[in-house]
Amino acid sequence: MSDAGTPTGEDDSPLESSFLDALLVCRDDLELSQRFLQELTSPRERRWFDRRWAAAQLLMQGWTNKDVAQRVDLTEKTVGKIARWTVGDLRVKRQDSEEGAAQEVFERFPKAPGSDGGAA
Repeated sequence: MSDAGTPTGEDDSPLESSFLDALLVCRDDLELSQRFLQELTSPRERRWFDRRWAAAQLLMQGWTNKDVAQRVDLTEKTVGKIARWTVGDLRVKRQDSEEGAAQEVFERFPKAPGSDGGAA
């Protein structure tokens, strides 16, 4: 990762790997997960992650960048970057799949009852 928090294409650093390991410890305990992230992140950072994940989900449902930006209160430039990483040419794919990591998480993510999963 660069200093700005943008992936650089290099292997995960031990620090990033350690953080991922810590998240895995919390995977079956929602309350622990919430407390853990509350202690390590600010409310602003949590809102930022939440909006980026919401944007990624909408993009994977086929929404336009402009509609996503308006819906989740991000700039079109930021949504464009998210689109490149989640549905575009910068997806982080497994060797045996064309599917990116965000798409794989999205498909495993519980869907809200009555959610049509369609575009705007």
